[in-house]
Parts: sequence; structure tokens; C-alpha cells
Amino acid sequence: MSTALAAARAIAEEYHKLQMYGDFPYTVHLEHVVSTLQRFGVTDEDILVAGWLHDSLEDTVLPATQIELVFGPRVLDLVSRVTNERGGNRKERHEKTYPKIQASNDAITLKLADRISNVEASIELGDKGKIKMYRKEHKGFREKLYKAGTHDSMWRHLDFLIGEEDA
Repeated sequence: MSTALAAARAIAEEYHKLQMYGDFPYTVHLEHVVSTLQRFGVTDEDILVAGWLHDSLEDTVLPATQIELVFGPRVLDLVSRVTNERGGNRKERHEKTYPKIQASNDAITLKLADRISNVEASIELGDKGKIKMYRKEHKGFREKLYKAGTHDSMWRHLDFLIGEEDA
């Protein structure tokens, strides 16, 4: 593991230390996002670092300035793009967030890995409520973020997960 990835992991572990992902420490989700990126051939260190930090602005008190200081403006940009905007409900937050993700292929890659990780975890844990939610959102998620010829293997996998698992 590179120095930057080790630093991102350490910061994520520190800032998410009190958070849980179901019955597991939240860092299990972050690690799965990074491993999902790697599984689909992502080697770009900034994207992998952003995988560790992608929920930090949304869910912790980690200052954006610290992300930029330690990892640079590109990592901060990626994390900022996938950070949900404020809204009255999940749908409204997504409507405000998807345009900034859509403007960056790298942010789409990161968001796809996050969604794949969440859907895989929901399937593995048998969380029918979350599976149903992701199925319901999938058409809009795809319409807002899909770009022909980019991320095809990730989209195929997500489509398979959404279409094959009984909710």
C-alpha cells in the first residue's frame, strides 16, 4: 500500500471510528469501496485515496482543507463531488448531487464503486429493504450518471446485481 493510501486509510479510520456500517465498523464499507475500484482495474492513486475518504465530508468533521492539504486539490474535488448536497429527503439530495458527479468521469467511477459496494453488502446481509431501495433508485441513478462507453464493466455488474437479486 502506498504512503498516500495508508495515510487516507488512517485518516478514515480516525474520523469514522465511532460510526458503524450495520454491525461492522464503518471502515469495512470504505475498504470495500477501494477494493471494488481495484477489482474493476482502477489504479489511479487519487481515486483510490478518494475511495477511503468519500464519505468523510458528509459524515465526519474532517475539514475539506485537511483533505486538500494532505492529498491535493484533485482528491478534494472527487470527495466533494460525491458528497451529498443538502435536501429534504434522499431523492432531493440525489437530484442536487448527481449533476456534480456527472461532470467528472472519475467521480462517476467513485460513485459507481460506492453503489456497487452498498448493493453487494445489502445482498450479502440479506437487507431486503435496502435492496428494494437501490432497485427503485437504479433507473434514475443510471439515467443521471451513465455515459456510453465509460465504466461499462461497472455498469454491467451493477445492473446484474440490481436485476438478479430477489428483494
